[in-house]
Amino acid sequence: MRKFKWIIALVVFVDVAWGDIWIGNANLTGPVPRPKSYQEAVKFFNLDKLNFDNFQSGSMLNHMNLGKMIMYASPGYAGLTVRHNTAAGAEPASWPGALEVDEAISGPTDLKITMNQPVQSIGFVMMGLDVRGYLKIYGDGDVLLGDYSISSALPGERRWIGVVNSDWDIWKVHFEPIAADCYAIDDLELGVVTPEPA
Repeated sequence: MRKFKWIIALVVFVDVAWGDIWIGNANLTGPVPRPKSYQEAVKFFNLDKLNFDNFQSGSMLNHMNLGKMIMYASPGYAGLTVRHNTAAGAEPASWPGALEVDEAISGPTDLKITMNQPVQSIGFVMMGLDVRGYLKIYGDGDVLLGDYSISSALPGERRWIGVVNSDWDIWKVHFEPIAADCYAIDDLELGVVTPEPA
């Protein structure tokens, strides 16, 4: 008579981090928590934050120079639009506005961010993403530094996404969904390593 041993493993993923990317827990309302390990990784960085709250609802930010960066959609006609109260069916992470990436007629809409100066971290709240996508990080000369898969979420969910590497000079960030979808971002922050005192 054979004896069988059953092993049951319960695996819980909280504040997932692999490589240099962090994906926080999803929620539907209230503040969107940044993973503690992400906060620890950027605690000595200078962080520039953009929460889209000072733009009027309906403002188009496609190809607009926002000081530290230029953001644009691809294809260009899809547009990047500030929405108040809800964006891509989700509540903004900080009230009242968030940036909605319009769904293109012919397929997925990529979000592209080009830095005016290199950074070592980028973080943002991803909102209302119903399909899987890829977050690609580029250095000088379009050298690919990181390529990460972002899983789909339930309608209306918001999650913190962060990428940190103090040895990188990040010049471009591309988010590429695999299928047509309307999604949004909020509370965008760019981090630069603080120079150590002489």
